[in-house]
Amino acid sequence: MRIKRVLSLGLLALPMMMAAVMCSGQIKELSQAAKDGEVIFTIGKEDGSDREFQNYLWTGIEEYIFRVGVETDNKFPAELHIRGVYKNYGVVRLKITFSAQRSYDKAILRLVRGGDETSVVTVDGQQPYQVTSSMLGSGEGFRAGSYELDIGGLQEGEHTLMFTVLEDEKGNGAYQWDALELFGIAGK
Repeated sequence: MRIKRVLSLGLLALPMMMAAVMCSGQIKELSQAAKDGEVIFTIGKEDGSDREFQNYLWTGIEEYIFRVGVETDNKFPAELHIRGVYKNYGVVRLKITFSAQRSYDKAILRLVRGGDETSVVTVDGQQPYQVTSSMLGSGEGFRAGSYELDIGGLQEGEHTLMFTVLEDEKGNGAYQWDALELFGIAGK
């Protein structure tokens, strides 16, 4: 009887321990600039997991286009990989298209993800940004971290964000998403 009770308590604590392990990175609080900004889009939830994303059915897909306002989170790939590393997942490039309903003087892209790899982010085909795991505070085993990237101003209209994994031989060649958010800040 006592063994059953101990096992039951252990099983009840397991989900809490798993959440603590999954969330053991450095997810920083939202900056004041982002809090004061207007949400342009949010993909996923900052909850230390990729549960809302799709972990399968990505075989042979080199580039996936996610259209904000059309696709839903469960049609978003949970992971990105370096080409040829994980053939059964296959997503090498992620392109997010979205529309800004007005112009913004500044836009902040908040990346929340796990992995030791470096994210390469390109906005509208311009000069790419690199976001390293040390900037994020992330690590392998889905230790999620967060980073706010100032991507400059955005004009009203259609825009594209492109994400890839830098081949810098860090980690296992893949990283997992927890959430992506874009905030626009208009001039005063």
